[in-house]
Amino acid sequence: MDRRDTGSASRYATKGRDGFDALMADLAADRFGADVLVLWASRGSRRVGEWVALIDRCEDRGVRIHVTTHGRTYDPANPRDRRMLQEDAVDSEYETAKLSMRAKRAAAANAIAGKPHGHVPYGYQRRYDERTRALVAQEPKPDEAAVVVELFDRITRRESFRSIAREFEARGIRNRSGRPFSPAHLRGIAVKRLYVGEREHHGEVTAAMWEPLIDRVTWHKVQNILSDPRTTARWSCCGRR
Repeated sequence: MDRRDTGSASRYATKGRDGFDALMADLAADRFGADVLVLWASRGSRRVGEWVALIDRCEDRGVRIHVTTHGRTYDPANPRDRRMLQEDAVDSEYETAKLSMRAKRAAAANAIAGKPHGHVPYGYQRRYDERTRALVAQEPKPDEAAVVVELFDRITRRESFRSIAREFEARGIRNRSGRPFSPAHLRGIAVKRLYVGEREHHGEVTAAMWEPLIDRVTWHKVQNILSDPRTTARWSCCGRR
């Protein structure tokens, strides 16, 4: 039976691994239908607990484990083979933990330095060094930046997201997916600190390296409007100005 696991084996993965779960279920129900489980590398999971559970289940069903990169077949019932498989799992989990820690430290350092993170936000574009591909700047994208500025201005005049979205659609203004802006999408733009030149990371706010599109007075005025329960109720109820 062919079971392909396309999910991440990392303990830090957020997505499920349907192939691995199905394999474990097949072994438990004695549906595996083969004498050898073939793996590309000896890390069916970077979570040691999951890996040991797989080894146990293979031993219970008399299934050997062939690791392609090793060019070798292991017998889970053999103590030496079992030890080697478990040691590889411990090493893999350790390496994954180190990579995760480095990534977190880099993200925190970038936040402190005010560097951008993730997808390029609407209204901006990024410029990279032609040789090293290192980030040089995040700067306003004129056509999109004008839309952001107009959005904030119209909110200060207490126009609803629904009415703004309708007019943007009529004028052919689209988001980066090529679709009309929805009221929810416009609200998502209106609450982002990045447009006032601030970088937020785990609740900590620092000055960003990029040019703000919105002045601080306008941004705070918009946040006050959006946090007013009367405004929220009126906009969600009827969508009129």
